[in-house]
Amino acid sequence: MARAKKGEADQPPNNRDTAGRFQPGHNLPGPGRPSLYDAAMNDQARKLALLGLTDAEMSAFFGVDETTFNRWKDEFPAFRMSLMEGKVVADAEVADSLYKRATGETVELERVVKQEGKFEVIKYKSYIPGDPGAAKLWLTNRRGQNWRDKQSVEYTFNHEDALDELDDEPQPSGA
Repeated sequence: MARAKKGEADQPPNNRDTAGRFQPGHNLPGPGRPSLYDAAMNDQARKLALLGLTDAEMSAFFGVDETTFNRWKDEFPAFRMSLMEGKVVADAEVADSLYKRATGETVELERVVKQEGKFEVIKYKSYIPGDPGAAKLWLTNRRGQNWRDKQSVEYTFNHEDALDELDDEPQPSGA
């Protein structure tokens, strides 16, 4: 058996402080069972977020408690980014696409033509006019109070005034 060099016995093992506790950022597994998280879940989480599932619904899908699901978001940045991509980024891209569809846009297109026996790709720009249906959808969601089809009408009815009016009406004779 090899003998420890002088002073070596006084040194704590790697990843531990002088009291023997694990230091922050250590690479050794801690107590408890291994995590159910797998990096392959990232893409699936992104797709579920695209479908609009809540965190509670996604945690049920993965078969874990919502607390565990939230801990995964804290412990695994790639998992958190996948969820954000599915939620925030996707919503932003759809909103941008709807805006362009509503207002119209100029797009760059390509056409393949045959000239003198050779095929050539010609790039050109084309304007796609705005779509009134997309504009209405955008305005209904953004400025609903002004653009909704359904209008609300407030009507108040005072029962006591109506009864008083009935009492004031002349009664038919012979009653």
